[in-house]
Amino acid sequence: MTEVFQQSHNSPELNFLLNSIKTQVWYLKDPETYGKVNQAHADFLGLKIEEIEDKNISNFLD
Repeated sequence: MTEVFQQSHNSPELNFLLNSIKTQVWYLKDPETYGKVNQAHADFLGLKIEEIEDKNISNFLD
């Protein structure tokens, strides 16, 4: 199950869908770590998506 999730997590289709939504979308892998974020959320934080995903949320929201 985890392998299937990892494959879909990085799919071009998922990225396209998430970045087509103008509302901020993100999820946390655990209570402190970002999983996937969309461009609207990255823009809100003033960062690139790659700078946010898989990083500790406290790095951005102090």
